[in-house]
Amino acid sequence: MAHTASGVSSRRCIVLLALGLMATSARAEEPISLLYNPRAPYSYVDHGALTGTLVTPVSSAFKRAGIPFVWVETPFRRQLAIVRANTGRDCMAAAFRDAEREAYGRFSQPILQNEQMALVVPKSAEPKFRRYGSLSAALGDRSMRLLIKEGYSYGSAINALLAKRAAANVAAYDEAQSIVRMLHEGMADALLMTTQEATQTLLQKGLHPEVFAYLIFPDTPPGEWRHLLCSFKVPASTIESFNQQLRMHANTSGSTAHGSNR
Repeated sequence: MAHTASGVSSRRCIVLLALGLMATSARAEEPISLLYNPRAPYSYVDHGALTGTLVTPVSSAFKRAGIPFVWVETPFRRQLAIVRANTGRDCMAAAFRDAEREAYGRFSQPILQNEQMALVVPKSAEPKFRRYGSLSAALGDRSMRLLIKEGYSYGSAINALLAKRAAANVAAYDEAQSIVRMLHEGMADALLMTTQEATQTLLQKGLHPEVFAYLIFPDTPPGEWRHLLCSFKVPASTIESFNQQLRMHANTSGSTAHGSNR
C-alpha cells in the first residue's frame, strides 16, 4: 500500500512539474508588444498592411529570431509610460537613446539613422530665418516661437539648445499631423522635423509642402540613431537575439531612414 501511495505521489509530482513547465513555456511565448504610432515613412499602412522604414527591418529581425511579436498602435507619450511602468513585454519601436531612458529600459542596437533635422518655417519667413546663418543662432532667438513635441528627444545636441530656450518654446502634445497644422495656422513660427517627414505629413493633412521652407544649417548635427526601447520584462537575451539578426543583415541595421527625431 505504501508503495502504491508513493507511486501515485510520484505521478502527481510529474504531472505538476509538467504543468509548471507548460506554464513557463506559455509565459516565455507571450509576444513582444511593439508600440508605434503612424508616421510615414517609419510606420504606415499600405494596402492594409503595416510597413515603413522602421517596421520592415524590425519585423524581419523578430521573425528570423523566432520571437513572437505584435504591433500595437499607441500614442507616443503613452508608449513612454508603458515602458516605464515595466508591467509587460513592451518595446517602443523608434526611440532615441539617452541617459534618462536608460534608467528604466533596455535598448537594442541601432536600427536606422535619421536624416538631419530641418527648421520648418512658412515660405514667406524663409529670408528672415536664413539670415540667422546657423541653427544655434536661430534657436538662440528667444522671440522665435518654436513648436516642441512634449516628451520627444531631438538628439543630445539639439536638446541642449532647446533647454536654454525652454521658456520660449511652444509645447505641443499631439502627433505630427496636428503639429504641422499648428504651424500652418500661425500658432508658432517654426518647428523641427526632417524634410521628408514634414512633406509627407503635410500631404497627409491636405496641405501643400511648397508653402513651407526646410532649412538645414551648417551646424545642424547628423541624424541620430533609432533603437528599440524595451521594458525590463523583456529579457536581455531576447534583445540580443534581435540584435544578432540585425548584425547578420547589415543592410537593415545600417540603413538611413528619413524622418523626424523623437
